[in-house]
Amino acid sequence: MKFLLFPKRSQPKKFGYTPRYYDEKEEQSKEREMRIRKEIAREGGEFEEDTSDLRLRMKSSFRKYRSHTNSSDSYSGGFKSTNLLRLTILLLLTILIFSYATWGSKVFYSLLLLIPAYLYFKFKK
Repeated sequence: MKFLLFPKRSQPKKFGYTPRYYDEKEEQSKEREMRIRKEIAREGGEFEEDTSDLRLRMKSSFRKYRSHTNSSDSYSGGFKSTNLLRLTILLLLTILIFSYATWGSKVFYSLLLLIPAYLYFKFKK
């Protein structure tokens, strides 16, 4: 009987995450060392001009600038949707206040009828 009332629960799936070690300073020192070696080779005349290195440096500088400017801007990206939600709530409250001033407590009774209808259509599948 106990088996029929309480069936065996399924176990949650385990997630195996092994973090990788990343040393940003070591990566930067390797890039700096490569750049210095290329400059020394360029001065010696045994190195051909490579534009991919210049492109990589430009990309990284633009990426640093972009991340710096985005972090200081508080109204970018995801905040637009919250501002829209706040504006919608403020608009609905304003309409509710003006309709209450015009028609009185009948507005609240109509809301009591509209809210269940809204929830019904929202969760209807």
